Amino acid sequence: MRIGWLGGKSIWVWTTVQTAALAIAVAAAPGSAMAQAAASYGILAGTSAATTAKTATSVNRATNKLAGRIADSVSQSGAKYASRSLSRPYEVVMEENRQKLEDESKDGGATLHIESVPDKATVLIDGEPVAKTPADLKIPEGKHIVELKEFESVDWKKEISVTRDENLSLKPELKKRYQSAITVSFE
Repeated sequence: MRIGWLGGKSIWVWTTVQTAALAIAVAAAPGSAMAQAAASYGILAGTSAATTAKTATSVNRATNKLAGRIADSVSQSGAKYASRSLSRPYEVVMEENRQKLEDESKDGGATLHIESVPDKATVLIDGEPVAKTPADLKIPEGKHIVELKEFESVDWKKEISVTRDENLSLKPELKKRYQSAITVSFE
């Protein structure tokens, strides 16, 4: 639908943003729904369904390629627990790791109380997720790497050494990963 003229060129209601949004929706639609959506869009936009289907297919390929890059990035990020959580619920993995840690400390270990600001950070002991903060953990004596990971914060890491029956308490304040401010002034 033409709504006016600008420098000798028509201004069309159907914008590029609307076209891209519809192409993404078409690409996300399975099988025959994709074809039906492409045909409907082609009629509305005054283009052929074949052209629209080609656009949807290329958007679908680009989306799949991006998903592959994200998966590669996660697998290469050093977060060795990320791939495990894809096959089993994350809470199950954490509980199994915590139970294993407690079993290793039955013959004598230490108690670790850990909190964080902000709370709900993932606690990793020797690279394995075991709890969310705040948490009370039983860990075997010896050296351990304690890490805290929270989405909006910089990862925190500390090497500790604990002895039998020791009680250790940690409460790190996690630094924000992204600091941003928006200033609005009216004059």
